[in-house]
Amino acid sequence: MGLKVRKIKRKKKIVLTTILLVVVINIGMRLTPEGALRLHGVWLGCFKQALTNNIKKADYMGANYSVNPAFIDIGTGNEMRHFYVEKNFLGLYVVEDIGEC
Repeated sequence: MGLKVRKIKRKKKIVLTTILLVVVINIGMRLTPEGALRLHGVWLGCFKQALTNNIKKADYMGANYSVNPAFIDIGTGNEMRHFYVEKNFLGLYVVEDIGEC
């Protein structure tokens, strides 16, 4: 009986630690606009591009950040190069809009 309880407690501890780690990384990445864009790229499935692409401040048709080379949407194959990033009510940066070029 004791061994089963320990295994269940260990699994719960691993799951809770993983969830906490994901939440902390998510919040930490959103402290800067560049981090929010990189996190957005990861959620889109562009893992390598999110870590290696050059992100710079831009002013293109209302977008305030530009990614070069562009993120490639896995579903459609379209380029996503221009992004509008702003702070939410918690003070964290979020990607509000995406412009394609």
